[in-house]
Amino acid sequence: MPKLAIILSAACLLAAAPAAADFVTERWGPSGRCRHAGAASFQAAPGGGVVAKFDLSKLPRRAGIYRARLRVAVPAGPGPLKEPILVEPLMAEVSGSGRAAGQEPLPLVGPRYRSFDATDVVRRWASGKLANHGLWVRAPGGWDRLRTYLEISYDGRLKDPPPPVTGLKAFHRAGQVFLTFDEVDCPFAGKQELSWDEMKALQQKLAAGKLAEVCYRVYRHTRPITAGNLREAELLDEVEQLSAFDERMIQTEWKGERIKNVRVGQARVPRVCVEPLKEVPVGTGVFVRTSEQAGEFYYAVISAADGVENTTAIHAGNSLQKPLKETVARPQPILHHEEEHIYDKPRGHRFYLLWTDPPLSNVPNYYHMGVTFPPELPKQPAPLYVEAWWWDNGWAGSGARRAIPGCISLHMETPWVLHKGIHEGCGTCKAWSQGTVQDYWVRRLRNVLPWLRQQYHIDPDRMYAMSSDWAWHHPDLFAAVHENLTTDPKRSPTAIGSDRFWGEPKTPAATEWKISAWDYYDIAGYLKKHVRFEVPMLYYTPNMHEGDFGTIDKPRFYRAMQDTKRAFIAAWGMHVSADWIYELRRDDTLAAFTHCSLDSNPGIGMDDGDREGQINGYLRFDAATAVDAPDRWEMAVWLAGPDLRGRGGAPEDACTVDVTPRRCRKFQAAPGQKFKWTNTLLAPEEAKKEEKSPALKPLPPSDEKVKMTVPAVTQTGTAVADEHGLVTAEKVLVTRGRHRIVISR
Repeated sequence: MPKLAIILSAACLLAAAPAAADFVTERWGPSGRCRHAGAASFQAAPGGGVVAKFDLSKLPRRAGIYRARLRVAVPAGPGPLKEPILVEPLMAEVSGSGRAAGQEPLPLVGPRYRSFDATDVVRRWASGKLANHGLWVRAPGGWDRLRTYLEISYDGRLKDPPPPVTGLKAFHRAGQVFLTFDEVDCPFAGKQELSWDEMKALQQKLAAGKLAEVCYRVYRHTRPITAGNLREAELLDEVEQLSAFDERMIQTEWKGERIKNVRVGQARVPRVCVEPLKEVPVGTGVFVRTSEQAGEFYYAVISAADGVENTTAIHAGNSLQKPLKETVARPQPILHHEEEHIYDKPRGHRFYLLWTDPPLSNVPNYYHMGVTFPPELPKQPAPLYVEAWWWDNGWAGSGARRAIPGCISLHMETPWVLHKGIHEGCGTCKAWSQGTVQDYWVRRLRNVLPWLRQQYHIDPDRMYAMSSDWAWHHPDLFAAVHENLTTDPKRSPTAIGSDRFWGEPKTPAATEWKISAWDYYDIAGYLKKHVRFEVPMLYYTPNMHEGDFGTIDKPRFYRAMQDTKRAFIAAWGMHVSADWIYELRRDDTLAAFTHCSLDSNPGIGMDDGDREGQINGYLRFDAATAVDAPDRWEMAVWLAGPDLRGRGGAPEDACTVDVTPRRCRKFQAAPGQKFKWTNTLLAPEEAKKEEKSPALKPLPPSDEKVKMTVPAVTQTGTAVADEHGLVTAEKVLVTRGRHRIVISR
C-alpha cells in the first residue's frame, strides 16, 4: 500500500478512535509469550499447507487497527529459504474438497523481513467486512508453530506494560542517526563488564521461556512523538535486548595468551561503540540508521515485553523533544580501539565499526574493519593494500599485514567469509526466488574509500589487493591483485558451502550481474566471454593451499589467461619475486606475456605437469616509461635477476615471448589492422637514463661470465590485430638487458 494511503487511513482511524483509548500492541498465539495465549490453532489443509486460525474474540469490537504482523517462526540463515513462505487470507472455510481461493499473499515487512504485514486482513476481520476463516500458510520444514504469533496494534486498554525506556540520547553524523538509551529490566545494569558465561546463562533462560522477551521499537515522526500521536508515527525497526554486546568480535588475546577466536568463559564480552574510542556501557541499547532523506525528524524508543509495548509512558526520557537535522551522506567508520600490529611493529593498527543499512548490507547491521599504517602517517599519497580473504575476517589482530613499504593496509569483515556476494535473503524469511545475490562487501569497500583518502591520504591510483579471487573483477579500483584460491568455484573445494548463498550450480540464484555467481567467479569462463574486459595486473600463487585444495581448476585458468592475452604471473610450488607489481598504477598500460620459452608446464591439474613451476615469473616490464599513444605503444621489458635473498632469478639469460599491449587508454586497434614492431636492446648507458622506477631496475646476469647470446641490434616484425583488436608481437627476444618494444601503425 502507498505511504500516503497508509497515512490517510491511520488519520481516519485516529479521528474515529475513542478519546480515552490507548494505543495497544499485543500478541495472539499458542504460547505463553503471547498476551492471548492459546488463541491460535493450526490444522492441515487438504491439498497441502496449514490453516492458522487466531481467536480474536478478545479484540474490542470494531477496534481501530493500526498494525498487524504475523511472525512465522522458521530457522533463518545463513542462506535464504528454499521456497517462499506463502500466507494467504482465506475467503471461506476450508472444506474436504480443498481451500477456497485466497487473496494476494501477505508481503514481508522490512527492514529485516522476518514477519508478514497482516494489517489489511485484520482490519477487515475486525470491521466485519471479511469473516475470519484464518490464514492459509505454506512454510518450509522447521516451522515452529508454538513460536508463531499474530501481533496487533489497536485502540484499547493497555494492561501491565513493561517499564518505559529512559536516558534517550541522539545525534546525527555522516549521514546516520545514532540513538542510545537505558534498557529496561536488564539483569546486568550497573555492571562494568559481562563475561561469556553470564551471556550464555541469560540466553539459556530466554530460550527456556524463563524471562520475558524484551525489545525496543523505534518510531519516527515529523512532530514530537507523544502517547496521543504514536499511532501516526512510522515504526522503523526494533532493537533486541543487550544490543550493546558484540558477539562477532574475534578475540585473539586473553590474560596475555594468544588464542584463536575462543570465547573463554570468564573473558569479557566486547561492546560496540557509536563514538570514537568509547564502548557503550553495559545496559545501554543502541540503534543506528542511515538517513534516506534530508530533513528534521523526531524519534521515540518504546519498550516491549513479549510484544506488549509501553505506549502510555512517553516522555523526554524516551522521546526527543527537539528534532534531529538529518542529511544524506556516506556512512563513516567509527574508531573502536587501537594498538600496535602484533607482527608488523611498530605499525599502528586501528579497529573500526561500520554501521550499515541496505544497499551496503542486506539488513541493518554493523561490520568490523581494521587499518594498519606506518608509525608516521605519510604526507604524500600512499598505496592502499586491501586484504580480503578468509583469515582477515572480523577484528583479527593479524589482519592487514604490511605488503608494500609505506602502505596503508585495510581488512574488512564479511559475513560467512564470502567476499563475492551473498543472497539478499540470507538471515531473513526471503526465499531464493524473492531476491538476488548482491556484492554487499564491495559496496562497503567503495563506500569507505573517500573516507580512507581523507583520513589516511591514500593514492587511488595505487590500490592493490590480496584477494580470494574477487578483486580481478574491479579494474576501476585496483592496479594489481594477488589472487590465491579458487579460479573456478564449481571445481574447487574452496567454494564448498557457496551453494548456501548462490544456489546450486545447476539451479543458481539470480544475481545483480545478470549471470550466476558460479559463472561470474569462473575466471577462465568469464574472461573467454569478455576478452576486451581489462583486468588488473594479476599475480596468482595457489601454492599455500595446493595440498588441501588441489590444483584441478588451475590449468584451465592459466590457458584462458594466455588465450585472451592477459598480463599475469603464476607460480606453484616455488617462489617467484613479484613485489614489482606494487609499483604499477591503475592507469598504467600493461604488457601481457604469452608463450614464454621459460614457462613451466602446469599439466591438466591431475598431477601430470611440473610439480614446481611458473608462467611469466621471470619477465618484467616498466610501465613508468611506457608510451600509450594513438599511433604507437612502447614498453621496456627484460628478464629478472634474483631478488635480495638470491631467489627468483631467471635460469637462462635469454628467452622468446609474445608481447601484447593491454589496458591501453589511447592505443586502440580495429580487427585486421596491420602494425609493425621493433625490439631494441638498449645500451647500458641508455637503459640507465630510461629507468624511472628503482623497484623495476633490471639486475645483471646471474653469472657474470656468461655472455649475452643476443646481439645489440634491432629485431623487427609485423602484426595483425585479431578479432578482438589485440595486437601481438610474436617471438620477441628478451634478455637480462633492457629491451624497448615499439608497436606502431
